[in-house]
Amino acid sequence: MTQLGNTETYAVKLAWKNTVFTADPEIVKEMLTTDHANYIKGKSLTDALQSVLGQGVFNTNGDLWRFHRSMSRPFFTREKLRAMMPVFTNHADRALDKWLSSSGGPTDVQDLASKFTLDAATEFLFGSCVHSLEEDLPTPWNVPSQVPTEKPGMTPPSPASAAAESLLPTNTRNVTNTGTRAFPTAFTSALQTLAARLRSGALWPLLEITKDSTRRDVNVIRDFVRSIVQRALERREERERAATGDATTPTTATASEDTGTTLLDHLVTVSDDTDLIQDELINILIAGRDTTASCITFALYLLTQHPSVLSKLSAEVHGVLGESHNNEEPDLDTLRQMPYLRAIINETLRLFPSVPMNVRDSVAERVITSSDGTRYYLPAGTGITYSQLHIHRSAKYWGPTASEFSPERFIAGGDGRYEAYYARTPFVFMPFNAGPRSCLGQQLAYAEVGVFLCRLVQRLRAKQGVGREHISLDQEAIPPACRVPSSWVEPEEKRVVEAGGLPLHVEEKAGAGAGSGSLPPYTSSGVSPRRRIEKVWPKSHLTMFVDGGVWVRV
Repeated sequence: MTQLGNTETYAVKLAWKNTVFTADPEIVKEMLTTDHANYIKGKSLTDALQSVLGQGVFNTNGDLWRFHRSMSRPFFTREKLRAMMPVFTNHADRALDKWLSSSGGPTDVQDLASKFTLDAATEFLFGSCVHSLEEDLPTPWNVPSQVPTEKPGMTPPSPASAAAESLLPTNTRNVTNTGTRAFPTAFTSALQTLAARLRSGALWPLLEITKDSTRRDVNVIRDFVRSIVQRALERREERERAATGDATTPTTATASEDTGTTLLDHLVTVSDDTDLIQDELINILIAGRDTTASCITFALYLLTQHPSVLSKLSAEVHGVLGESHNNEEPDLDTLRQMPYLRAIINETLRLFPSVPMNVRDSVAERVITSSDGTRYYLPAGTGITYSQLHIHRSAKYWGPTASEFSPERFIAGGDGRYEAYYARTPFVFMPFNAGPRSCLGQQLAYAEVGVFLCRLVQRLRAKQGVGREHISLDQEAIPPACRVPSSWVEPEEKRVVEAGGLPLHVEEKAGAGAGSGSLPPYTSSGVSPRRRIEKVWPKSHLTMFVDGGVWVRV
């Protein structure tokens, strides 16, 4: 591996392919904005994802990608987002009911967050959720599993959710139906298979030479989604015939037609291609569940480690929404009045970006310019992996406190770090990618995470009292094989601790690695500072997650 100049960019030949790894924001900026058309998702990547993502927005390039993006963009407006806020609140309340009504033992909030985001995403995509929150939560490895006789504290489905059940065909309306229960499991299993393919690189087709490992899961997913799409298309045709008074000849929907409240309602007004709509829904469902669940998971983990941040968040939320136990529900306007909440979300995404790295292929030869002004030649077909995780954690771009969790760095007019780092070079923070392929749903993600955290601190204050809000990480509930490696733990005599208890960075030689797929990775200084203070083992497949779960007590 060859370092290109004095930059965080390296070149290597992998399986006869020119490959570049970079954590240089100037190079990434050129790839994603000024010359984005030259840097596409390469065939090796799209082939690996094809069986699940199909020809959706995340797995296409050029004109087809532009068509998919233009087809979905009108749904992601502020007006649509405003209509989704009660959906987020309802499912957040159901998730918190599930968590806070438990017996007092630890809860895997990673599993809880995945169920919450899947239910919310399927409701705003399809009009009715898959009710994964009605499934039992996992128990810790050291606690015997028990089958509950009842499910206390569950909030009944919202009227909107109940009414939207008509979107589903008869055989998918009931949560106890086998197909509906199978969907979340198949969805998760399919994504795990895709992650395994990406880890295997060019070898994955050989490992699946006799069968497609996603086939069984994909059949469940596509059968479920296809039946919903077909019913929506039938309803559209019925509306068109009723509007024209023609019982035999449907008319074509116009752009001015009411697009309904769900993405599916919108998509059936712009296309009647079942496969195209199905691919788009599955692609956006992946983004709507996994990336948002990752952010919530790591936010909760960080709040267990920083009680003063949780206290400040609670004060802000109650200052805006009121102090009574019958708290006002957050909406878009009140969320805008909570800069510290947004700063917590941003700081979580800085340290633990939901998608920690991404890849592109260069279509034509190029000369790229690094942050130090040096120019480098890239042959056509070069693969480029760029790491948001490395950029987000680099002291070069974020200063000496880069490894610390400090939401204040995102507060303008605060301690000066916002102006010194982020405001000066915005491409040092890219949790939603950047340029024309930036995430369409980023404001939706901010709103969904914001609602969940608001409702949590409201419930904590009601349960624990003013100024006593706290949650704690139960490390004993983490399976032994999934705990942080001993090589990560810094000897006590080498630890320098602030008054607030946060270990500072101490330079030393790098310790042993933690194994394939583990995060945070090796940094350019030879040390990964957060390893010394991390209490969970972050890893990455398609998105970041915690091996063994994040077990939290209230």
